[in-house]
Amino acid sequence: MTRTVKLRDICDLDCLDEDELLSHFLDEVATEEWENMNFTVRQLNPEEFAGLTTIDGRTSPVDAFRCHAKRWQRELVKQKVADFDRDRILICRGTRLIDGNHHLVAAHRLGEPVWIIDLDEPDPDAELEARP
Repeated sequence: MTRTVKLRDICDLDCLDEDELLSHFLDEVATEEWENMNFTVRQLNPEEFAGLTTIDGRTSPVDAFRCHAKRWQRELVKQKVADFDRDRILICRGTRLIDGNHHLVAAHRLGEPVWIIDLDEPDPDAELEARP
């Protein structure tokens, strides 16, 4: 059975600030529309992580972390490795990971798969059901 979620079920859109990459991808005018879209949750295995890129589209999140992580980011990933949340859902737009970079790095270190939704691929069946 296919699992779908609404964006509002996995993140609090009212609490996003400019530090959150996701806030830069959601048009304020269309936030309500985004909140009500359904997205298919799919599993991404560790060998598929290389297919994702950072927001700039030039490197993988794992490589970017390895080369550029600050001390607080390294500590955050250590914490995520120690208390790995197998139910966390990451958010991408196409191949660009926009929410869950540190979680992905933790999953990579553990060799664990992650759950992910793609904002470019709302669930068409769920959209049809939601329309009047």
